[in-house]
Amino acid sequence: MKNVFLDTNILIDYVLNRPGGKDAEQLLMHGRKGDVSLSASLLTIANMAYILKGKIDKVTQFQEWCDVLLFWCATDSCEWLNC
Repeated sequence: MKNVFLDTNILIDYVLNRPGGKDAEQLLMHGRKGDVSLSASLLTIANMAYILKGKIDKVTQFQEWCDVLLFWCATDSCEWLNC
């Protein structure tokens, strides 16, 4: 199984539906199905919060994208790296 590291740009492309967002969604779907092993740094999440704070106005929206991200990574094929 391939190991794939999710960087900040991939996840932000997905969350903000930027160009590349569909590719990011496909990657997350492969992780969800167990086709690939996904990894992300906790620093990536912190960076996302910083970058998105001006783009997402409400705390509720921030929580919603966190829930979406956790849904996609709610398998044994996703690992959060504490680095």
